[in-house]
Amino acid sequence: MRLINARTYQLEEYLDSDIPEYAILSHTWGKNEIFFQDLQALSTGSRYWDRVVGKEGFFKIKYTCQQAIRDGLDYAWVDTCCINKSSSAEISEAINSMFQWYMRSSKCYVYLSDIPSDYGEIPLSEQAGSSVEPARRRRPSKYDAMINGPFAKCRWLTRGWTLQELIAPKDLTFYGSGWNFLGTKASMTALLSTVTGIDQRVLGDSTDTKESLRSVCVAQKMSWAAKRRTSKIEDEAYCLLGLFDVHMPILYGEGKGAFIRLQEEIIKSSDDHTIFAWNYCDIEQESQYTVLAPSSSCFLKNVVQWSRPRNSGPYAMTNRGLHISLPVIYQNRPKDSCFALLDCHYDDDVTGTLALPLTPRSDNTFDIDYDISRGRVVRIDLGLETTAMTRDLYIRSQSNVPDRGPQLTCQFHINRDDSKTASLRITEYYPSRIWDAENHRLRLTSNDSTSLETWAAVRLQDSHERAIGVVFRVSPQRRPEGTTTFKVHGWVYMQTMRPEMTLSHVVDQVIRGCASASAYEYGNHGSYTLALGRRHSMVATNTIVNGNGSETLMNVTVADRYSPCTLRRVFGATPKPSNATETLSKEKDLRTSVSTD
Repeated sequence: MRLINARTYQLEEYLDSDIPEYAILSHTWGKNEIFFQDLQALSTGSRYWDRVVGKEGFFKIKYTCQQAIRDGLDYAWVDTCCINKSSSAEISEAINSMFQWYMRSSKCYVYLSDIPSDYGEIPLSEQAGSSVEPARRRRPSKYDAMINGPFAKCRWLTRGWTLQELIAPKDLTFYGSGWNFLGTKASMTALLSTVTGIDQRVLGDSTDTKESLRSVCVAQKMSWAAKRRTSKIEDEAYCLLGLFDVHMPILYGEGKGAFIRLQEEIIKSSDDHTIFAWNYCDIEQESQYTVLAPSSSCFLKNVVQWSRPRNSGPYAMTNRGLHISLPVIYQNRPKDSCFALLDCHYDDDVTGTLALPLTPRSDNTFDIDYDISRGRVVRIDLGLETTAMTRDLYIRSQSNVPDRGPQLTCQFHINRDDSKTASLRITEYYPSRIWDAENHRLRLTSNDSTSLETWAAVRLQDSHERAIGVVFRVSPQRRPEGTTTFKVHGWVYMQTMRPEMTLSHVVDQVIRGCASASAYEYGNHGSYTLALGRRHSMVATNTIVNGNGSETLMNVTVADRYSPCTLRRVFGATPKPSNATETLSKEKDLRTSVSTD
C-alpha cells in the first residue's frame, strides 16, 4: 500500500504486514486533481513545488495531512495520488482492495466541496438516537430542514464509489469546502439512513461492518446503489465489490458485462434468492428477459429473504443458463407456463412469496415469461405452495424477446400553465430515457400488440417539498380493421412520497396493486383508483386514444381526503357514474394531454 507522509508529502510504500495507522480521504473528483506523478515530481526537487501546490486539488491533500497530524497520525491515503493509474495491474488491485483500505483506516475524512465554508455543524440533538420513522412524523424541525438542505443534496451522496466509503470506515468525519466541521457518521446515523436508505444497523456498527453487511440481503444492498451514478459504466459494478465481499478482474471496456459478472461472483458464495427478484426498471425492454439484472436500479429495497429460508440446494450459472432447483406451480395457460417460487417476499407481506414466471423451451430449458402488465416477478399466495413440485431447472440467461411489431408513440403532456396546478412542478420522470424535458412530454413507445403494455410516471412536488407520483399505463389494442387503439389508465400514489422513494418503487406498487385486485373501476365512466395510502386519493378518467394523430384530455384528479370537499364517500362504496362525475368537477384537476404520433 502506498501512503503519503503527512509531514513531507512524500509517497512511501508498505507491505500489508507493515502498514502503519493512517487517515483516508473520501471525496468527489474535481478539476486539477493531484495525481501520482505530481507527488513523485515533488521528491525530485523544489522547482516542482509551486506547480503542484498551485493546483486546486492540493487543498484537499494539505488539509487531509494536517488533520491527520492533529489526530496523531503520520500518514494519509488519497485515491487521486496514491494509485499509479498508468498501471492496469495496480488499478485492479486497488479497486479490489478499496473497501478493505477504508475499513482498515484509523480516520476517514469526507470532503464535501459543494457545502459552503460557513455551513455550521449539524446539531447532534436533532438526530442522535432517533429512528427514521419518528423523524418523519415530527413537526418541522432542524432535522427536517437537514433532509432537504445542502448536506442531503450534496454530490458526494449521489456517487457510486462513495457508497462503500460511507459504510466501511469505523470513524468517519464530514467537512465542508473550507474544511469546516459538519459532524460524524456516529452523530448523523439517523439522517444518513433517511437520505441514503442504508440500514441504521449497518451505518452504526463500528466493530464488525462485514458481519452487519452479511445480515442484509442482496436486493437491499443493491437498492442502496440504485440512484447513485458513476462516470464509467463498469464502475457501477466495481464500486460494489466490497459490499458483497467478492473479487474479480477489472476489465474497462466491457460495459454492462461488468454488472453481470458481479452478480455471477455473488452467486458463487451466496444462496440469497433476492438477487433474482429484481423488477421493472428504467432499462430497454430486451434487458427485462434476462435472469440477472442489467443495473442496480432494478432492485427494490422492499424485497427480503424469509427469516427461515427453505433448503433449495446449490445453484450456479452454466452455459445453459441458471441451474437451480425450485418449487414450481403450473398454471392453466398455454405452453405449460409455470411459476418458480423464490425464497423471498415483500417485507410488508408475509402471506405471499415471490416467483419467476417461466415458459418452457423445446430443449428442456426455460425462458423468463416477462409480462410488463404484472411485472417481472409475481406474488404467489403461500397457501398455493402446497401444490408446488420441486424441479431441476435451467433458466436461460437471455430469454427470447417477442418480435416487435410496428411501433406507435404516445405522448403525455403535463399542462404546467394551469393556474390551479401552478404550485406543482415535475421533479422526476420515469422512464427517464424517454422524457422530453424541453416539451415536458413522456414519449412512450409500445409494440403493436395486445399482450404488451407500457408504464410511465412523473413525480409532482409542491413548494413544501411534498411529492406524489402519478402513474400511467398504456394498453395497445389491435382493431379488426388493422389500426391500433391505445387504452390509457392513470393512478396516483396517494401517500406522500418519501425523499428516498423512487418512481420505480411507485410503479412497482401500482403493478402489485393491479395484480392483487387493489384497483377498482367505477361504473361506466371508467374512473379508476388505487388504494395505496391514507390521505391522498386520485381518480383518472379511462381514455381511449385512436392511433390517428388526434389529441384528447385525460383528467387526473388529486384530492385530500380531509379537505372540505372530500372523496371519502366516493371510495366508500361503488358510486353511480353521475355522482362520481359530479364529485370530480369539484376537485382540482391536473390535466394531462395525451396524443399519438
